[in-house]
This record gives sequence, structure tokens and C-alpha cells, in this order.
Amino acid sequence: MNQSRRAVVAVLVLFWTAAALADQAADWKSLVDAEKAFAETALEKGLRTAFLKYLAGGALIFRPQPTPGRPFYEKLSPDLPTVLIWRPLFAEISGAADMGYTSGPYEVYKDRLTKEGSDFGHYVTIWKKQSGGDWKAILDIGISHAEFGSRSDDVRAPAEPGPAAAGTVSGLELERAKLTLRTAEASFSKRSEAEGLAKATKAYAADRIRFYRQGNFPASGIKEALKLLARLESPSSWTPVGIDVSTSADLGYTYGTGRLSHFAAGDSADKVERAFSYLHIWRKAGDGTWRIVLDLALLHPSQ
Repeated sequence: MNQSRRAVVAVLVLFWTAAALADQAADWKSLVDAEKAFAETALEKGLRTAFLKYLAGGALIFRPQPTPGRPFYEKLSPDLPTVLIWRPLFAEISGAADMGYTSGPYEVYKDRLTKEGSDFGHYVTIWKKQSGGDWKAILDIGISHAEFGSRSDDVRAPAEPGPAAAGTVSGLELERAKLTLRTAEASFSKRSEAEGLAKATKAYAADRIRFYRQGNFPASGIKEALKLLARLESPSSWTPVGIDVSTSADLGYTYGTGRLSHFAAGDSADKVERAFSYLHIWRKAGDGTWRIVLDLALLHPSQ
């Protein structure tokens, strides 16, 4: 190939890359807009109407165990006075723009006027694009914590997103991606049980991991996550109940239930076990391995 042809090819590559990045930015914005519209509908028309409009047919909510979402909200009274306010502050999509997730703070008030019975926390919602091009929520989970002070409305994307506008992979490649993700999840659980969650997290997490635990503000980045784990760490193991991967095989998630064990404060012989539900969101790294970009655990009530 002569020099002039190389120059033409280089220009075309730059053009295609720029176009792909622009398409990905537009797809990312469409997900953020869907989340904002979801929140606005809840505020204006109530929880039942909003969730039935934006939940996909087989969507799951966590209460705290995985529960079919639409049947739950179909039973909810349209006149329920509870007010739920939330906004996305972080969002990410797959290379094929068929799967994504959003996260941000929420506020719950049982009474709109007095704000009695208030609760605060952070939510995570996983979305899938439907055949008609609309985004629908397929999984919704959250943690509670103390009231937060930030009121920023700027939604951020990952500093290091995945490949721009990656195409869909073959069926065989997709099944292989699901298998490798299931293997990574199982290895993560085994290592946590054997060596503790902190060492396991350090081995499997992306540097930009977002870490969610009840009663604590979400930690952002591996250093902050490990600091939080230093206070909360307990050997734990879990079993995935569900797994899914984007059609570009670069973004996936697992959810399920597990048990953690620790020794009660002041009595090293008093071993305590707690059940929990979890969500792990994984992103394919540049070397082809799966890395956790979001880890959320939701404890079940004590028996």
C-alpha cells in the first residue's frame, strides 16, 4: 500500500471512530433520558404508574430477595401516598448499546407534606433496549444510608468506557462469554470464602469499581472500596441465580443470594451468619477478562 492510500485509510478510520463515538454518546444519553423520565413519572403520577410503564415483562426488584417486579406493582394501590424521588448520577452502556445501568441517590417519604418516615439511599437499575428501541428496566435494587448532602444533577459516564459501538457477536461467542462470566463469578465466591472478600475483590475488581453496602455511602474506586471492606469484611460465599451478557459480550451482570459469617463484637466464639442478596456488574477488560465494575450486597433481615 503506497503512502497516499495509507493516508486515506487513516482518515477513514478516524472518521468511522468519531462516528462510532458519537453514536455511543447518543445511545448513552437515551438511557439517561429514560431514567430521568422514569423518575419524573413516579413523581407526577405515582409509583404504580411509573414502574408499570418502565419495567420490562420479566423485571426483578429486590425486597430484599429477588422478586418479580410487575406483579408487585400491579398490586400496589394507585393512591399510595409514598413519594419516591431519585436521579441518575452515573450511567454506562454496552458497546452494542443494548444493555446499560444507572445509579444515583434516592429519597423516600411516606408523607409528601410532613416528610415523615423518610429514607435515603442509592439505587442501581439495569436496563435492556427492547425490539422497538425503547429502554426498559430489567432489575432494580438499592441500599439505604444516612441523608446525603450533594444535590448535583450532572450524570457521569465511566472515565474508561468499553469499545465504541462494538457490534454484536455470534451466538457461539455470546455463550462462551456467559460461560466465562459464570466461571469468574464462581471463582470470585470461592476466593472470598477462602481468603476473605477484601483479597477476592482486589483480585477481581476493576480499578473503577463502585461498591455498595447498607448503611454506607457508595465507595468509588478500588482504594475506597478496600477501605470500606476493612471495616465490614467477613468471609462470604454466594450462588448466582441469574446471569446475562450484552450482545456485544462486553457488559454483563450476575445476581443471587449468599451467606456471610463473622464473629460478634466482644465475643470471638460467637459466630454470626447473615443471608444477603447481591448484584455484580462485570465489564470485559482489554485483556479479555471479566472485571467487576459494581458490587452491591443487600442483607436480609435477621432471623
